[in-house]
Amino acid sequence: AIAFLLLSAMPPGIVSPVFTEFFKGNVSLSLALSLVGHLVAPFSIPFLFLILTHQNVSLDIVSLFKTLILISFVPLGAAEVVKRIAKKWVTKTQVYYSVTSIMLVSFMIYNVVASQAKTILHNPLGAIIDSLWLCLLFLILYLAGYLTGFGRKKPDKIALAVSKAYMNMGPAIGLSVIFFGPHIALLMVLAEVPWNTTLGP
Repeated sequence: AIAFLLLSAMPPGIVSPVFTEFFKGNVSLSLALSLVGHLVAPFSIPFLFLILTHQNVSLDIVSLFKTLILISFVPLGAAEVVKRIAKKWVTKTQVYYSVTSIMLVSFMIYNVVASQAKTILHNPLGAIIDSLWLCLLFLILYLAGYLTGFGRKKPDKIALAVSKAYMNMGPAIGLSVIFFGPHIALLMVLAEVPWNTTLGP
């Protein structure tokens, strides 16, 4: 339940606009959702854990808030600085960003999964069962995002669905290691399986 809450609370992944573009969704809406999600996450995630888990989980909410501020605002600030300093260079290299993003995300995912390889190989059946539960979560998140766009055009629905289902896994894995321990960290790593395999279906 803690793992599902953590995944559901994460802001949209940085590559969600790229995924949205693949499926001819509203990329502008996807970018806006990602930006707003990252700005709100440092406040919403500690609040959700404080309200929903305070009796069951011993969690340093202040440290969680500080960590989220660091991982949300520092990259956004750095991106803005680079954009303003090297605007021409950013414009020239923009065509390579989608492919580069996917390659970097894939590299990160393979490294993260490799770090939990021994645990997964020690109990492969447990890892498979957990992965199936996580696939169900991704399906629920995708449908929730799609149904949120009730009455909107299909590109908007696609943007909402992709933004909800494909959350930012980097912070989720980092937070699980720092605040929740190895079992939740393992579930975050296993969440990479549906994250990488459900996009096509």
